[in-house]
Amino acid sequence: GADISPPAAGFESIEAKFGPVPEQVFPNVAVTEYATDVLLDHFIETHDPDVLIHWFNEPDLSFHYRGIGTPESLETLTAVDRGFARILDWWSAEGQAAGWQIITASDHGQITVTGQVDVTAALTAAGFAVGHAIGPDVDIAIKRGYSGHITVRDRTPRLLRRVVDWMHDQEWAGMMFTRDGIDGTLPMASLNVLNNRSPDLNYTLKASDAVNEYGYPGTCLADNGDIPVGGGMHGGLHPIELNGFLAAGGDLFRRNTLVETPCGIVDV
Repeated sequence: GADISPPAAGFESIEAKFGPVPEQVFPNVAVTEYATDVLLDHFIETHDPDVLIHWFNEPDLSFHYRGIGTPESLETLTAVDRGFARILDWWSAEGQAAGWQIITASDHGQITVTGQVDVTAALTAAGFAVGHAIGPDVDIAIKRGYSGHITVRDRTPRLLRRVVDWMHDQEWAGMMFTRDGIDGTLPMASLNVLNNRSPDLNYTLKASDAVNEYGYPGTCLADNGDIPVGGGMHGGLHPIELNGFLAAGGDLFRRNTLVETPCGIVDV
């Protein structure tokens, strides 16, 4: 949209050529097709980029708000496949000969939400003074979510210990990570997320390998009110969330090579 496009993108000229950006709906097929049109018929030729990142916001959105395996989510997968096929057609016809390399990746997987938990309300009911930020009447700041963050006043070890012990007693709690890896938790450094801005406690809500109604494995509880039960979620540590898709094409890449080093999108 115009509100997030820099002047160099020429958003007004894009709308003049391709029409207004379609409204986001589920399945979000029209936006997927529009984005592919702009990529192939405008950006590559007009801007001659050294690196171009093309992001399909599906099937992420339909997975979140309609569910993994629903007819809407499968329709968006088909639309993305069509869009990528068009990109490959261009690449085969002219892009590869011009030196373009292609890296295709998913930024995460998703699993299915089976229930919502209000962790803030649960902490409050347990007698903790909870809010969005530490203040006169707030001793525990929380960033809610399926993967949540908690910071305690003055990073007080005794208060953090009380929170961790309480969390251990909650049937909805999953894995917990603290800055120092206190008893009952793992150290944040094991996830490479320890820095000066890290909270005192990272946690996930409970996840499982159960399947959803469409047969797709992976479920979790969430603390994300905008995601319906039955919708998709990511941000935790279930293997299905963490194991993404990656493929590379072009003459700069080795073929039939297995790399066993643990890696992520940041390495790409």
